[in-house]
Amino acid sequence: MAKEPELFDCAACPVALAQADLWPENAEAWDLFEAIASRAAVDLQMGGTVLAHALADRDTDDGLILVRRLAVLYDRICPPPAPKA
Repeated sequence: MAKEPELFDCAACPVALAQADLWPENAEAWDLFEAIASRAAVDLQMGGTVLAHALADRDTDDGLILVRRLAVLYDRICPPPAPKA
């Protein structure tokens, strides 16, 4: 960061720029995914708690939609291992 601070400019980050154009429901899923997949949530084993809080005020259909969006993100970012032949 000290040698190339422009590489850490959040306003110019390609990921942040792409996220800015997401539909609100996809942006919400992305934000929740980042929280669940954060090192703190993983190390402290609190991903389930974070998800439970996010789903607490939703009806079943809305909750399932959010979980499905999270599943798409998870499958793309952390694909399952290829089957062994």
